Amino acid sequence: MKIVIDTSSLLSLVRYYLPFDQKNKLFDFIKAKIEAREIIVIDKVYDEAKFLAKGIVIEKFEYLRDKTIHQKTTNILPKKKFLIN
Repeated sequence: MKIVIDTSSLLSLVRYYLPFDQKNKLFDFIKAKIEAREIIVIDKVYDEAKFLAKGIVIEKFEYLRDKTIHQKTTNILPKKKFLIN
């Protein structure tokens, strides 16, 4: 299963969950899922995260700076065949 994560979820992870992640288990899990492309970060989410809360999400998840991780918004839209009955 693949999911698309939003900026609010990333911010909640950083603010409320990661401070209690003493052994980096949650951090490593999220990183592995993003790198395996099971959690998708679209380019617009990344752009918003850079400016949200002084960039705390990008500061904590430094690997998100790698452009190869981002999916372009236009690439995740359904094909025209899907929209036509």
